[in-house]
Amino acid sequence: MAEDAPPRPVTPEGFGAGVPGLDGHSFVAQRLSDGKLVLFDSEGQEGRPLPGPPEVGRLERWSPGGHALVVVETMLPGARILERDLATGERTLLRELRPEDPTGVTLFRGTIAPRGNAFAALYVRASTALFLTHGLP
Repeated sequence: MAEDAPPRPVTPEGFGAGVPGLDGHSFVAQRLSDGKLVLFDSEGQEGRPLPGPPEVGRLERWSPGGHALVVVETMLPGARILERDLATGERTLLRELRPEDPTGVTLFRGTIAPRGNAFAALYVRASTALFLTHGLP
């Protein structure tokens, strides 16, 4: 596509955000209706469904070798970082992230460095207090 060409859709309606491929010409997107992953090329041709069950995690990025996708599956109060093989759909656990004290954790977001050598997590903890008083007018 020429640099001055207007933007155009590369998936049919009903797909979530995709993960660009390492080759710069392909990407994987998730069908919103059933969670299935579909491999597309940048020319906007019909996509090829990938094997395996629907994906429940967030598509993070490609693995360094390009044979798998890294997926982050949030499971309060933590997250699991998995690698999903594109040829088989098999998911392999890379790391499970959890706060030391899960009390009050209402949001958890995990991620992995591009080379896979570091993990990071952000979480939000809610705290509430209940007071009982007597003798108010």
